[in-house]
Amino acid sequence: MADAARRMPRVPAQRSARRSTPPARGVVLLRAVSGDPPLEAYVYLPRTLAPQARIIAIVHGISELPRQYLECFAPFAERHGAVLVAPHFSRPRFRDYQRLGRSGRGARADQALERLVEEVARETHARAGRVFLFGYSGGGQFVHRYVMAHPQRVAAAVVGSAGWYTFPDAGRRYPRGICTRGDRRFDREEIVRFLTKMTSNRGSPD
Repeated sequence: MADAARRMPRVPAQRSARRSTPPARGVVLLRAVSGDPPLEAYVYLPRTLAPQARIIAIVHGISELPRQYLECFAPFAERHGAVLVAPHFSRPRFRDYQRLGRSGRGARADQALERLVEEVARETHARAGRVFLFGYSGGGQFVHRYVMAHPQRVAAAVVGSAGWYTFPDAGRRYPRGICTRGDRRFDREEIVRFLTKMTSNRGSPD
């Protein structure tokens, strides 16, 4: 994937034009997503967009390199006509993004991703119902917890080197287990059903 990123020309990401203008194709776009708090994200539309194109969300690790991650997937997007989005969960705004954003510890990163996907789907006519997810390191933590919290919103997911994980254990407090307070709820049966479709790649220390 790193080789693929090196083959792309390193030019400044273009700022998205006003929403009434169709997004540019074949270039990396930097956009601001409205909300509280706002979110910056990188978007890539292939030169040929597949009918009912799928959206792939790519989530960075704690090094916060969303553009580099997105560029690694650009050749794949060109082959399959898929739309790429890579949110930038910056500190301190999203300091708890790996755990989706717990009350008092940072903004809700899961809700910010959903706003991004909905905006991009509306502008490109891509499919927003179920997205594909990839996350590495801290992004892997976000992705597997997002899958557990919102299995109905995910088509498939790949997790790389998350380091530590939430388990579908209702007897353990979140984020070690799925016992929660407030507005976040986990459905253990739905989680277990979806986990059969998720791929996890890890190094020997994980």
